[in-house]
Amino acid sequence: MFWHLLLAHFLADYPLQPNWMAANKHRPLVLLLHVCIHLVVMLLVVGTSRQKLWPFLLLLASIHFIIDMGKIMLNARSPDWVILPYLIDQLLHYISIAGITYWIGRTITIAVLPFNSQLTIIAIAYLLVTYVWYISERVMTYAAPDYRQELVAQAWPRMFVRAIFLSGFLWFVRPRIIDQGNPAALIALPYVASRYGRRAILIDLLVAAGGLIFILWAL
Repeated sequence: MFWHLLLAHFLADYPLQPNWMAANKHRPLVLLLHVCIHLVVMLLVVGTSRQKLWPFLLLLASIHFIIDMGKIMLNARSPDWVILPYLIDQLLHYISIAGITYWIGRTITIAVLPFNSQLTIIAIAYLLVTYVWYISERVMTYAAPDYRQELVAQAWPRMFVRAIFLSGFLWFVRPRIIDQGNPAALIALPYVASRYGRRAILIDLLVAAGGLIFILWAL
């Protein structure tokens, strides 16, 4: 259950949270929309078990609203304080997901979930090395505007290459998970004309390796 709710969190907090939404969450209706997206994604991810789980998921969405509101208030008071609030915000979300998952496990029995844990963990790993890392690196490099500008310009090619790297790592380490040839050597184009090419490819390789380590640890 934890992995399913974590997958829903990553989907709703990253690819399903466009820039205009992230920039306007200080507006109550925008924040409410963001939280409603979280709730809908959670309800979809748990499948037919939503009939038992919806009160817990509604509570988790409410906690998400409170955590985000706290981050918004902190950013309003200290706009130059960027990295630590982002990390604390995500950590609190993970803790709340773990807490609700524990409560669910102690309260009710869930017979069927639409995806098994293995597929869910792999999906999380691909989100981690693509969109989650892109947003996280964009936040953490706010003090390096040149690199950040190039990061934004090359967002999609680098996300794609990180996914390719992870696929290659998986092919070598877990051939039973991915039954196809190693695609890792297909693309290196985003780094060729880059001022920060060596730094970028090193970061992307490390992030992809981190995604592989996450899969091996979680499975």
